[in-house]
Amino acid sequence: RMEPSGEPRSTRAKSSVVFLGTGTSGGVPEVGCSCKVCTSTDPHDSRLRCSSLLRLARDDGTVATLLIDVGPDFRQQALRNKLEYLDAVLVTHAHNDHIGGVDDLRQLNVAMKKHIPVYANATTGADIRARYGYAFNTDNWGGGKPQVDLEQVQPLQPFVVAGETVTPLPVQHGSLEILGFACRNFAYITDASALPEATFEYFTQHRPDVLVINALREKEHPTHFSFAQALRAVERIAPQRHAYLVHVNHATLHEDIKKLLPPNVSITYDNLVVDL
Repeated sequence: RMEPSGEPRSTRAKSSVVFLGTGTSGGVPEVGCSCKVCTSTDPHDSRLRCSSLLRLARDDGTVATLLIDVGPDFRQQALRNKLEYLDAVLVTHAHNDHIGGVDDLRQLNVAMKKHIPVYANATTGADIRARYGYAFNTDNWGGGKPQVDLEQVQPLQPFVVAGETVTPLPVQHGSLEILGFACRNFAYITDASALPEATFEYFTQHRPDVLVINALREKEHPTHFSFAQALRAVERIAPQRHAYLVHVNHATLHEDIKKLLPPNVSITYDNLVVDL
């Protein structure tokens, strides 16, 4: 069970990140594709849309639970992991593979009997409000709707949620200015095509133990890092322990990606759990 913030757990609880989904916008396998990756029998080649669950254990035995992105596969991901509670959702940007599961938060609202705060930049917040307008219309309940509180955040201006300090990181996704997030010894970046100097400067003062960063494929792409570009960013950020690649498409088999990576970088897969 994913315990709510403030609920006692064993003092042996560890902080961790659970990779709920590690695929790109179409997921893997892709609809209508019969390539070697999409027809692979290796379960590591099956990837839901990108999302991660950050579980932060505290000295008093409680755990803060933060979801990074809530894509269209969220219901399946939540059921797989027996998710019953969230302290908050951190949203990187408003593309559908990152916010397409907002409506499914309503079942957690029922279980928790409370609203869920959703942290995003101004553009993403406006897009969520526009796409899920019924959720913010107080006159229309119908069959139920997600009860979320949109909280606007600014790049490099830390905020506190569930007692944890989170720093939004500026990330460039093609022409879009989106966010990554850093918390404690962990940093998460997805959908980057470039990182501003301000983000690299942040990391010179706050080197993470664990870095998660996107890597779409071997060939370069206009709006996402390739494997080589992601590895160059990892080298410059220099995480103290390890880096993990996410947001992968169907161009390369999981086992073949592993052969391309240095010892301090790993390719993720769905349901991987990494202790922090």
